[in-house]
Amino acid sequence: MSRETKLIVDQLIHDLQNRPKDFQCYTFELHDNKTGFSYWVSEHGEKGMHKPFKLSFGFIQSIRFIKALNKWKACNMIELSQLQKG
Repeated sequence: MSRETKLIVDQLIHDLQNRPKDFQCYTFELHDNKTGFSYWVSEHGEKGMHKPFKLSFGFIQSIRFIKALNKWKACNMIELSQLQKG
């Protein structure tokens, strides 16, 4: 995959780690409320960006994207469970 794709995924991973509250995850979409970018997430298919333009991440970058997304989801679940207990 292209260098540009790697840079986009690098920035997405950075943003997920540094401003997790700006993201919302739906069944097949991750949406960045701050930038307006949307990424498609499919369990068995391709991953990539679909707003403001379409870009497939390819195999390696999709793996990196899914790892970061799963970590983000886990952190959100921990925070939610702590709020419910508190």
